[in-house]
Amino acid sequence: MSGFGRRLQQATQPNTPKVRLYLSPASGSFANGNTFNAQIREDSLGTLINAVQANLTYPSGLLQVNSVTVNTAVFDQTLQPYSGTTPGVIQLGVGILSNPTVSGDQLVATISFTVLSAGSATVAYDTGSLILRASDSANILQAEISAHYTLS
Repeated sequence: MSGFGRRLQQATQPNTPKVRLYLSPASGSFANGNTFNAQIREDSLGTLINAVQANLTYPSGLLQVNSVTVNTAVFDQTLQPYSGTTPGVIQLGVGILSNPTVSGDQLVATISFTVLSAGSATVAYDTGSLILRASDSANILQAEISAHYTLS
């Protein structure tokens, strides 16, 4: 195959799935005063994992965090609980000590937000987020996907 043919073949292949942290829903519209939930999720594809650190930022003038609830059915150890002491910042570390290690798409925790004001709010992953592989505790995180909410 010619060099051009190889480049064309590579350009038309779908993107390779990545080990990722993401939020669900990734977008939505919510009214002032209303409460909504956003799930912190990890997708380790086929790799067994035993810990997740999710560091997020959000506009504290637009959103208020009411609670962060860990999915203890999977992540039975909270290594860094959400403290709520710094507006605009969520830091949560969870691990698996007694439960079997997991792979694939898993709910890590659910964030309950209240809309404080109208605007456009991005909830984004911040530095220090990670997904640890169970076999050697290496960070395998490849992508962090933010969520964008319209607030009215």
